[in-house]
Amino acid sequence: MEDKFSFIVNGKTIVTTEDVNLLDFLRDDLGLISVKDGCKEGACGTCTILVDGKAMKSCIFTTKKVAGKEITTIEGFTEREKEVFAYAFNNTEDDIVVTSVNEVFSVDEDKLLPEYLCMFFNRTEFDRYARFHSWGSARETFTWDDLVKVEIPIADMKTQKSIADIYKAYKERKAINDKLKVKIKDICPILIKGSIEKARKAKEA
Repeated sequence: MEDKFSFIVNGKTIVTTEDVNLLDFLRDDLGLISVKDGCKEGACGTCTILVDGKAMKSCIFTTKKVAGKEITTIEGFTEREKEVFAYAFNNTEDDIVVTSVNEVFSVDEDKLLPEYLCMFFNRTEFDRYARFHSWGSARETFTWDDLVKVEIPIADMKTQKSIADIYKAYKERKAINDKLKVKIKDICPILIKGSIEKARKAKEA
């Protein structure tokens, strides 16, 4: 009797007897083409999916390994989750692999800081603008041609840098604060236990 592997993909239960590469199965058997075959080595990330809510690279899994798990691909996102406009900022010296559907551009850093531009993209006002100017009935689309028409208020370089530095400091401190919260959460039970034991010994003495 053949083994059966059952898992959920975008809310639907899938049952298969094939123990095959998950990336190939999602694309070839289920037709989920948002999952891209970039390297097949778990390096580039173009095949990323959610497995039980965590981002994973599908090319390193088999259908057997995901049995009993819940998988979500881009096709399973709501339109709001997909976002009309999504971007990524490479602030490293490393090369980044992107798919052919993505536009790659740089800015003249003598006139516009990329960090300042990213802050503009992150504003809820820009998200509303992109949604209003998007087109398409099945899926809202905001293209590169739409983007280049956007008029962006650009401050002088000194002001841009000041704003970007403040925001960077805020994010760094927030990250430190989040890490401290995790550590305190782990330490608190130990401190409480120690205090209780100390109080009991003092009472016994």
